[in-house]
Formats: sequence, structure tokens, C-alpha cells
Amino acid sequence: MAEIHRTALFVRVATHLSFSEVARESGVSASSVNRQITALEEHLGACLFRRTTRQLTLTEAGVLYLEYAQRIAADLEEAQRAVARLGESPAGHLRVTAPVGLALLHVSPILPAFFERYPDITVELHLGDGIVDLITERVDVAIRFAWLEDSSLKSRRLAVSRSAVCASPAYLSRRPAIEHPNDLAVHNCLSFRTSPGPTTWRFRKGRKIFETRVDGNLKINSGLGLAAAATDGLGVVMLPSWHVADGLAKGELVRLLPTYALEPDHTPVTAVFAADRLVAPKIRAFVDFLAERFAAQQWSAGDSASR
Repeated sequence: MAEIHRTALFVRVATHLSFSEVARESGVSASSVNRQITALEEHLGACLFRRTTRQLTLTEAGVLYLEYAQRIAADLEEAQRAVARLGESPAGHLRVTAPVGLALLHVSPILPAFFERYPDITVELHLGDGIVDLITERVDVAIRFAWLEDSSLKSRRLAVSRSAVCASPAYLSRRPAIEHPNDLAVHNCLSFRTSPGPTTWRFRKGRKIFETRVDGNLKINSGLGLAAAATDGLGVVMLPSWHVADGLAKGELVRLLPTYALEPDHTPVTAVFAADRLVAPKIRAFVDFLAERFAAQQWSAGDSASR
């Protein structure tokens, strides 16, 4: 423990290149500071400073040791701040981005409970399906689909979203039965893509993959729009479970081909934030709250393991 204290003292002396100035800041004598540095030098077996009556300079060993000592001193200060924060209540302004559909259906509805638990946090919620640069846009938390690839950021998996093929009871009552993926070829399949022409839906059963080309009279670049169109009886949709969970629960939509898995099988819902060694309490509180609430949702499968 004495070496840690002496190393921190060494960094201060190396910064000021003065025993007397560090002594004044510390409220001790210059000779006391000198003795501590001498003890450190004896412990290391190397001279860190050249001492003359006129000036104090670093030796080659001192320059080398300073490079490592600065990191140690910074880590020590950070550790002290971390301990101090344990008693702090999360507070401050939080900038969050999230996909439009997920935000409207599953983030906004839980904000009242979040504010009740953390009254000192304010949230600025930006809705958009594009990828935002957290650093340049000064965003604290981004909710995204798929795993993080940028190593300069941290992520936590909040949930796992699986997709579903569904249609309304009214639509199904007037069209042929759907018992196999190939049956979709004669159905009005509504698509997320906006370019003309058919698209392909992929299914898996056991080791066998089925690729079905589907088409329909409506294409919308909005999951919310597609879910509403399916509920209104316009056709069959393939959407993430969080888009259609409410409609399925209410009986407004019927899940089709439940014995077939969709490809891809699932998509992680992930909270992304800056990779600071100490995560701000307000960010930690928000991410933990999302993980807690998403885990309780019917559409959410899997766990909230950290990465």
C-alpha cells in the first residue's frame, strides 16, 4: 500500500519537477516528500530523479516509470470515484435512440414506471431506424437489433426477438388454408420492402430449408404499418414478434405455420453505449430497467446476458 501512495506522489513530483511545490500542496515538508521518493527509488532499485541545487529532472528510469505510474494513478482515482458513486442516486439527462416501432410499442409505455423509480433522470428519446454515431451525436444509449461489432462501444443484450407469420381471422376465412410454406405462393403477402416484385421468405423444419417466393398488392417501409394492414385483413405478414404480440394476444391476428422456424431464427435486441470503464449511473439504471421490463414481455425470448 505504501508503494501505491509513493507512486502517486512520484507522479505529482514528476509533473511539477519540484519537491517543495508538492510539499506545499500536501501540507508537509519538502524533506518528507523527498524521503518518500527516496524510499520508492530504493524499492525499485533505480534512481528516478537527478537532484541538483538548481533543478530536478527525470532520469531515463524515471521517464520509463512515469509512463506506467500515470496509468496507476489514473486507475486509483477512477476506483475512488467508482466507490463514491455507489451511494449516488442515478440522475441527469439521458439521450436515447431507438427504432420507431420498438420505441412506440415497448419503450415509451414503460417510461412512466422508469420516471417513478428514478425521478432525477430526464430522457430525450429520438426515434429512427438508422444507425446513429453515439459519440458525434452525443447519444448515451442506442437500442439496436443484432450484436455489436464496434469494439469502441459496449453492449448488453436486452431480449431476443423472433419473427412470426400471421394474418387476421377475417382474411383467413376467405382464403385457402396455409399448412405449408409453399401455400403462401397463392396468398396476398404484404412486404416490408418498397421495391416492386416478389420477395423470398425462408423457413426451416429440422434440417430442411424452404424458400418461398411471395408477393402481394401492398408494400410498406414500416413494421407498424404492416401490422395494422394485416389486422385490417389485407393479407399475410412476416414481422418481429414484438410488432404483432398485442394483436396475437387479442385474437386480432393468427400465427401461421407454427411448426416451421423462420430464417434467420432470431435477432438480439441490444442496448449500446460508450465503452467507458465506468458506466454512468443514469445509463446503468436505464439499461438495467430495459432488461428487466423486456424480460417480462411475452414477445421477448432468451436472456439479457452482458457482452
